Amino acid sequence: MVMTTPMLRHLRAHLPQAHLTVVAGSAAAAEVIQNSSLCDDIRMMSFRDSSPISILRFFLRLRKDRFDAAVVASRLSPRIALCLRTFSGVKIVMGDGAGARGWGYTHWRAVDVSHHKVMENLSILEPLWPTESAGAVYFHLDESARTEAASAWANSQLEGYDVLGIHPGGGASECPDKALPVELCRNVVAQYLAGASNRKVVIYFGPDEIDLLRNYEWGLDRVVLLAGLSLRVTAAMIARTRVFLAGDTGIGHVAAAVGTPVVTIAGPTDIVHTRPWGEGHQVIRSETPPDCMPCYETPLYGRCPYGQECMREIRGGAVLRSVLASMGSM
Repeated sequence: MVMTTPMLRHLRAHLPQAHLTVVAGSAAAAEVIQNSSLCDDIRMMSFRDSSPISILRFFLRLRKDRFDAAVVASRLSPRIALCLRTFSGVKIVMGDGAGARGWGYTHWRAVDVSHHKVMENLSILEPLWPTESAGAVYFHLDESARTEAASAWANSQLEGYDVLGIHPGGGASECPDKALPVELCRNVVAQYLAGASNRKVVIYFGPDEIDLLRNYEWGLDRVVLLAGLSLRVTAAMIARTRVFLAGDTGIGHVAAAVGTPVVTIAGPTDIVHTRPWGEGHQVIRSETPPDCMPCYETPLYGRCPYGQECMREIRGGAVLRSVLASMGSM
């Protein structure tokens, strides 16, 4: 959803009077743009977790709204376009794909494998409104989230410190191969804290990563473990940190969207397409990538027989240098 926000901004700029409805696949995705000016309405539908009957009912309900056009974000299933045409009665359906053109599209383009997903989303609209610059990605922070984050920041005694934020997981149930190796995190944290007394580290755990928390109870001073925060409050907390360290996960994109420099440790994903969007972010990959990298969206993903070799080969010193460079400390 974060990587879709420049496209939504583009639609809003060129269709200021249109009523824009966004279909979000999860509550977290909806929270990215909830109550923002980028859309007028958000509907929820998890195509991954819903039954065929539930999905059919969803598209039939859309028919009642008589939508004029639909844009299917980059690389989503062509079945969505087919359902929009067949069951929802939408006459104009725009999108892209890496394979053959899906039957449901009226406007379609082939994915450019050298482009970032932000640009791929915008390219779907190019037949109507070409763009030279994508602009920044976006995450909507309301005043309530900022206030709650300020309170949590103060309660964690973070005021006056150079804070490094870390997201160690990738959603333990869905993205285990994206999770940062625990020993790598420990080494980076220990070296970072040893470098100066005015440094602290905050490690964030999402709802799917609570089981990982015990692996990070190292007993180190100046390390704060946070769990149970809403995504919006977490984003407001991350906006206060100097640098954010994560795998190629959604929360890294959130950090980029709130203006925090991101250091991404990339292993199983094709980072060319999914790196945090914008200037000032850094990506670290294995110096000798294994032949199976990237494995994302292949049968190997989530079943790594090599014990995350693509992540484990990355050294803490290289990560620390990127963190300090992002802080302007080198």
